[in-house]
Amino acid sequence: IVIVLRAALQKAADLHLIRENPCDHISLPRRHTQPAEALDFQQVDQFLCCARGDDKIYLLLLLAFLLLKLDLDETAVAIAIAAVYVAACFVGGFLAGKKIKEKKFFWGLVTGALYFLLLLALSIALVSGSLEKVSDVLSAAVLCAGGGTLGGMLS
Repeated sequence: IVIVLRAALQKAADLHLIRENPCDHISLPRRHTQPAEALDFQQVDQFLCCARGDDKIYLLLLLAFLLLKLDLDETAVAIAIAAVYVAACFVGGFLAGKKIKEKKFFWGLVTGALYFLLLLALSIALVSGSLEKVSDVLSAAVLCAGGGTLGGMLS
């Protein structure tokens, strides 16, 4: 609320509708937060042990832990995320192809497309209805569709 109000009043000041932005003279109270404590290796092992029943969750948790501990740069993170997309869609396409047994590549493609649509819907919902880059969305669509199709073909 404060950010929107400050921006709106700044716009009014820029348009000379008001003399100055009254928010410039306000200091917000500081939040008192305690620093987060990282899990030790035993706690992480216990946490991952609980998630082992669901491969997708296990991979994502393992990836998050590795990214935290290895302090990877943005490029490495993007590669890891793409690998998770492809792996999840590959497994889904493989299982769909095994289950349906006809037009396996098509059902793998459908599985990858459904996974992408789920990712897209969650991204839009969590980022307040906006998408940052169209190229990232298209890349994710190709990775999901390709991973699912490959999984279906190899099933």
